[in-house]
Formats: sequence, structure tokens, C-alpha cells
Amino acid sequence: MVKTAVNKALEEMPKDFQIKEFLMAHRKEVEGMLDTEYNEAEVKELFVADGIRKTVAILRDLGHSDEEMLDAIIKQYDLKQEEAKKYL
Repeated sequence: MVKTAVNKALEEMPKDFQIKEFLMAHRKEVEGMLDTEYNEAEVKELFVADGIRKTVAILRDLGHSDEEMLDAIIKQYDLKQEEAKKYL
């Protein structure tokens, strides 16, 4: 996926872009860097989801209602209601 995106970006980049020659020469490093960035974003999402689930468990133990937790999740994480419901 990342390799395809890098190839497409380089193919569509105008020839007169000064950085194009450098990126072409270091294509593997560019792919590796972008793949790392992509994986870091994915891992971050997993950590956030895990944190939300653990927080919900604590709040539930403290007697908070699903409605209260749903409102808090929506506000804290700027999620739509349907997205936030999956954490309850």
C-alpha cells in the first residue's frame, strides 16, 4: 500500500520539482519512513481505543450511566455518537 502510494506520487510529481531526483534516489528510505508513520498512527489508534475501553470500565464500576459515558466520550474524543457507542 505504501509502496504503491510512493510510486504514484513520484510518477505524478512534475519533473522540474527539485526534490524529485532525491526522492527517486532514496525511494526505499521514503517507503520505510512512510510505512513507519502509517504504523505509528495505527498503533496510536489502538492505544486510544484501549484507553477509552478501560476508562468506560472504571466509570461503569463507579456507577456512571451509559448515557453519561457516551456524552463524555463524544466530547473528549470528538467522535460521532455511533462511533462512541462501540466503546460501551
